[in-house]
Amino acid sequence: MINYEPVNGYETPVFETKNLTAGNKITFSGNYSLKKRSADSIDFGDGYILLIKQIDPANNETLMEIKLDERTVNEMRVKKHDIVMFYKISYSVNESGKPSWLDIIIEDISQDSDGNYINICITPPHLKFAIGGPNPFKKLRITSIPEGANILLDGEYIGKTPKETKITDLRTYLICLELEGYERWEQKSEVQASNKSEVQVEALLTEKQPIPTTITSPASESRYINISSIPEGAEILIDGRYIGRTPAQIPIENINEHSLCLKKEGYNDYKDDFFLSGENKKEMKYELQPIPTSLTPSKQEKITPTLTEEEGPNFLTIPALLALICGYLILRKK
Repeated sequence: MINYEPVNGYETPVFETKNLTAGNKITFSGNYSLKKRSADSIDFGDGYILLIKQIDPANNETLMEIKLDERTVNEMRVKKHDIVMFYKISYSVNESGKPSWLDIIIEDISQDSDGNYINICITPPHLKFAIGGPNPFKKLRITSIPEGANILLDGEYIGKTPKETKITDLRTYLICLELEGYERWEQKSEVQASNKSEVQVEALLTEKQPIPTTITSPASESRYINISSIPEGAEILIDGRYIGRTPAQIPIENINEHSLCLKKEGYNDYKDDFFLSGENKKEMKYELQPIPTSLTPSKQEKITPTLTEEEGPNFLTIPALLALICGYLILRKK
């Protein structure tokens, strides 16, 4: 942030705040413009002259005169923050006889060590002249509660709150504030010639609501489970109800036992029971097992047992031997 020191006889530029990131550079530029005093004048073009005749800081007013070709067309006594509008006729070749309007805004009437002075803004901005500098501008000050919110002005990041910036284009701006843990804040602010030199925008940010509780018990304390799986993206079902996909943080208010099921295509379902007792947070990590594919024969394949030539005789010899032994024992007994 840079603050400009006052210079006698000149308007002091407003302070500037910019962010400097690694590898980049920032430039500050302050335009000190001459203060306008009694007897000073401004040439509007087409023969129109604005003459400052008198400045009265005690009553916050000034006496001004508009002349056309040395002829007085308007004389007015204007107070601080007043607006005077008048039409002038163009005499240029391309726009001969074409009227245009001007707003003269008395932004400040004050005094310094050199005497009385005024600060005037004349619009529309494309006229390229104004007492107090070649480009009339207004200060836009944006604040928020809490502070530190990112500011997006018409979608462009300009810094964090509180922030003061110059506005040279008088129109409607979209101001967005973003702060972690708080809802996004938006407002359209119209910066007009009739506005004072400083336009203030104040925002009260609203905290984000917690994730809706899936399993509720009003009398119990809120607790959380963090569920993750390998691979990720498994469907989570708690007590038979779909909750989401892994990884996920799920609020559990009821400390009773709950059933958990993880489902993912190509993997076996994982089922488990859990409960929270005296824990505010529980980490639950699971590794899903893929469904085997090599042990599952295709519908066209049939597995038929076969006997080798060696297995056939061995299979028939043992019963035959047993029958012979039993017969021999029976004959011997007789």
